[in-house]
Amino acid sequence: MATLYKIHPAIGVARLGNSPDEFFIGPERIGERPNPPGGFKDAQCRVKRQGARFRIFAHHDDGTIEEIADAEADITWPTRGAATASRRAT
Repeated sequence: MATLYKIHPAIGVARLGNSPDEFFIGPERIGERPNPPGGFKDAQCRVKRQGARFRIFAHHDDGTIEEIADAEADITWPTRGAATASRRAT
């Protein structure tokens, strides 16, 4: 059997904000609360964007697991927005 590569977390949540330049990485552990440097808003009181950090792990036949870093592999993947909000005409 070959080494199996898995992306963690399997589900990533990102939140949109209206700050054009500032963002923070969301919690990476269960139960961890977000605590962005400088708070959730930028100096102009615009909401910072929240990103999700994804990691790739190699699950080997012998039961060991190791994280694969970008220095060890050429890692690229496309992303797309999935959530949409509906608007009701008034």
